[in-house]
Amino acid sequence: MEWLNLHTKTLKSPEFVGSDPVERATWLCLTHFCVTQENGGVIVDCRPWKDRQWQQLCAVTLEEVSTDCRLFWWEGDSLCLFGYPSEKQAEIQHKREAGKVAAQKRWGKPKKTRGNGSSNPTPNGSGIPTPNGSSQTIPNATAETTPNGSGYTEREGEREREGEREGKKIAAAPVGKKADTSVAESWLTPYWNAWIARFGSPPRHRAGALAKYLRPLHDEFGADETLSHFQLYLARTGPNFVDLAKFADTFADWNGRQPPAAGRASPMDQTIAAGKRVLARMVERGEA
Repeated sequence: MEWLNLHTKTLKSPEFVGSDPVERATWLCLTHFCVTQENGGVIVDCRPWKDRQWQQLCAVTLEEVSTDCRLFWWEGDSLCLFGYPSEKQAEIQHKREAGKVAAQKRWGKPKKTRGNGSSNPTPNGSGIPTPNGSSQTIPNATAETTPNGSGYTEREGEREREGEREGKKIAAAPVGKKADTSVAESWLTPYWNAWIARFGSPPRHRAGALAKYLRPLHDEFGADETLSHFQLYLARTGPNFVDLAKFADTFADWNGRQPPAAGRASPMDQTIAAGKRVLARMVERGEA
């Protein structure tokens, strides 16, 4: 799991409240390790671990875990934790498997690869034993991520692939930083060049997103109007704040006749304004 899910009642329990700060901190670090391993709150066969192993894996020391307390205790050679979110782990694992099944139905069964084939008894290639004979697994990000994520349609995927193809053609044009229109002219070229004119470098890694969000606008409103709105948006937005999805949602606001987003400042303007307010407060307190 990528999130540490703790119920508030756990932090109000007699076990937590009655423990000293070092025990609480040790328990929190151990819980974090168990969550990443999805081991049910039991670190199996860890009694022989050296102090350096505890520090590297769990960010605790051997001395801190050697003595039983209310929050963690030893059962044989295994360390058990209080308050581990087992229900949340089961929920996440169920959703992960359901997502894999749905992805296989839509995209086909993935090819077997070394370390992730069906011959391995664990879902992601790890083989760490647990007390009940199952396997303690390390989360596999690729197994949870599918091309058909939330809100992702087949048409949007095709637009992104189209943008990536067009971007490669335009980027391969031999005339300076701008595209050679005789070689790489496409509907995407004007927007590509507008980006270069504003930021000084081509949007090679954003070509797919450009096509995904600009193509519907291009087809509906035409090249001239869409390009005009896009240029205004780029002019009022910093390179680190470009959000093509937001531009598409607020397309009508970028016509040059009214402030963007019905009076809302651009992200860069908001950042500058926030910096000015902080500086003003520092001046008032005599800190600047």
